[in-house]
Amino acid sequence: MSSPKRKIAFYSITLKDKNNNNIKPTSLFTAIKNTLNFQKTEPARQLDVKSSNKFNFLDIVDIVSKDTLFLIFKTAKYNHCPPLLDKNSLNERKSNKKPNEGESEKTHAAMKFNDDEAIMILEERSSGISFGSIKTIFEQLMKKAYESNLIKELYIIDHSIIPGNNFLEELNKLKRVRIGELYVTKQLLGSDQFKFSDCLDQVNDDMILTIKAKKNLSIFNLVKDIFRNLFYSFI
Repeated sequence: MSSPKRKIAFYSITLKDKNNNNIKPTSLFTAIKNTLNFQKTEPARQLDVKSSNKFNFLDIVDIVSKDTLFLIFKTAKYNHCPPLLDKNSLNERKSNKKPNEGESEKTHAAMKFNDDEAIMILEERSSGISFGSIKTIFEQLMKKAYESNLIKELYIIDHSIIPGNNFLEELNKLKRVRIGELYVTKQLLGSDQFKFSDCLDQVNDDMILTIKAKKNLSIFNLVKDIFRNLFYSFI
């Protein structure tokens, strides 16, 4: 059953080649657009998450303009056929739903490409598709397109989460924060504090700094301060 409330998440997406070099976002647009020539029944457009009995597939693709895509994914939970309950009589009857069938749930997404990255706007809810599953489907599609000579190289998708304007509002709902991840560039290692600039060739462009709280404590205030100091400094 669809939920009337939808959370909106923002993702920054880039492509990397086999040597971990960044590829222009226009190549990502071309790669995705070319893969969308495959029919819905093509396995590359589908993802079966067997651990949760959840089935996802890319249903609709709309090329809005030369730099914008609108996407609709569909999700269904199968192997779940509980009896039906009548609201008035409170009587139950056996469901006629087949084990391989499930209630269809839509997830809408939009992608905008600029000079540096592709931005995805994605509605997120427990009954819909996750960004991780979308990424897997895109990777499957690009592999299929590469095998079909629709794209010249098999790229790797890289991504990061863009904090929304309601990040602090959502943070305040938490009673305790035990772990946080801060995404920084490798230039931090070459700063005056670390001076590791001679060793950066072997390091990915993006690094993850993991912050953990001591036992029974919270890093709530630290996360809030980091967000305010870093995020608002770029507005």
